[in-house]
Amino acid sequence: MYRGAITELEESSLQEIFNTNVIAAMLLTGLATPHLAPREGAVIFVGSIHTRRAFPGASPYAATKAAVQGLTRVLAAELGEQKIRVNCLLPGAVFTEINQRAGLMDDKTALQRLEGMADLHALGRIGTTEEVAEAMAFLICAEWVTGAMIDIDGGLGLGITSDSAITSKKGDSEQ
Repeated sequence: MYRGAITELEESSLQEIFNTNVIAAMLLTGLATPHLAPREGAVIFVGSIHTRRAFPGASPYAATKAAVQGLTRVLAAELGEQKIRVNCLLPGAVFTEINQRAGLMDDKTALQRLEGMADLHALGRIGTTEEVAEAMAFLICAEWVTGAMIDIDGGLGLGITSDSAITSKKGDSEQ
């Protein structure tokens, strides 16, 4: 994931992340469409909770995932006539090899970073790849769902905070 302050971003790196996350999705969907139409198939994009919560320094990644969400709705409308469903999953913190494969951190560091976000999730933990796969399986089978963005984030997108000034009980502030 390409990250950085808005004042320090490089055009070539921005183009690379847009090529990977947006343009590739568009081109692959175009190539798959003739094969999906006879089967009334489904396209499932993977977006991100970065479009629901603002993480400073993550604007390049968030921008590409927002583009994928827009693409989901447009293609759902465009391909619906061919009975191709297009949906998007928005995962929260889930331990995968993506950061390691990108050379950003090792497994231990990546897992610690994600587990440090557990209290930001309404369910109090990070997700698993199996849980994301369950949501994908649902979308593959759900023949009346298209153009949907499905949060699979354990409540991370709700914006829960552990700030006691905000989360104190009602009676606490009245005393």
